[in-house]
Amino acid sequence: HPYTRALHEANPPLEHRVARLAVIEGNVPRPAQVAGRCVFADRCPKVQDVCRQGEPPLVDVGAGRRSACLFAADELTGAAVPPALAPPVLRADRAEAVVQITGLTKTFPGATVPALDAVDVLVGAGECVGVVGESGSGKTTLARCLVGLEQADGGQVRFLGPLAPTGDPAGRPSHRLVQIVFQDPYSALDPALTIGATLAEALGVGGRPRSDVAELLDLVGLPASYATRRPHALSGGERQRVAIARALAPGPSLLVCDESVSALDVSVQAQVLNLLHELRGRLGLSLVFISHDMAVVRQMADHVYVMLRGRVVEDGPTDQVLSRPGHDYTRALMASVPGRAQEESA
Repeated sequence: HPYTRALHEANPPLEHRVARLAVIEGNVPRPAQVAGRCVFADRCPKVQDVCRQGEPPLVDVGAGRRSACLFAADELTGAAVPPALAPPVLRADRAEAVVQITGLTKTFPGATVPALDAVDVLVGAGECVGVVGESGSGKTTLARCLVGLEQADGGQVRFLGPLAPTGDPAGRPSHRLVQIVFQDPYSALDPALTIGATLAEALGVGGRPRSDVAELLDLVGLPASYATRRPHALSGGERQRVAIARALAPGPSLLVCDESVSALDVSVQAQVLNLLHELRGRLGLSLVFISHDMAVVRQMADHVYVMLRGRVVEDGPTDQVLSRPGHDYTRALMASVPGRAQEESA
């Protein structure tokens, strides 16, 4: 089925970085809009008039398979067009760093293992730094210490270049310059506020007028009419776009994404990843991208840090680390990616 193919192609490849992830264009229609016809017709690149003249039945297409597509035979024989590979990315020079984390430590009360244990991280200007590891490895604690939501026990977070603090005794930049996008788009927005009110509040932090709400929505690919809606009327992907818009409203130089696409389906995930990549280039943002998904990190990050039990056990240019892991833990993470073991044994 074209929809199945589109879902498969939206998955980011683990083996290489692509210039742009494939997405399913359009929006999911309401049930009443697709009654009596193919439910995928409005979004299908191969749609024909007959697809809108009746609902295709789920029929046997051989080898124990069924499909509700009138042209399933063509789909089974057609080959997918491989996406264009992205050009190699060079790591930013240390002299251009915007954040330098040195020896950061954090232990929560009652814990037997430090959440952070002498962690060193460098973020270059305009660079996307990935942080990967299993649950409990310290990724989110690192993010929260970076944006000031947690206080580290020891070590140092230095903000440099455009983030260099001016007159703050704690050595932190203006809070508008460092913003975070959280994991869950369903709990990140105030349900009592319209989208416009949420964004206007964030714009005020950066000293920007409320009239910039429409411009902000356009920046993340949403129509200006969404300003009057409330979060319950938006899909998960649309809510996450609003969360990104809110983070961008004050005009940050550093955006921290903490598992920001892990709650989204693969087609919406691809849209949000493409959006973040485009915004990074357009706005000159530096990104810290935290994820447990190695394929997603492969697509986004120029440099990756691998964390285990609060420590960085490996780091380097993303393509090198994920293609030739130098630590057993990194190799174990790569081997645990669904489907990889079967591919390597084939």
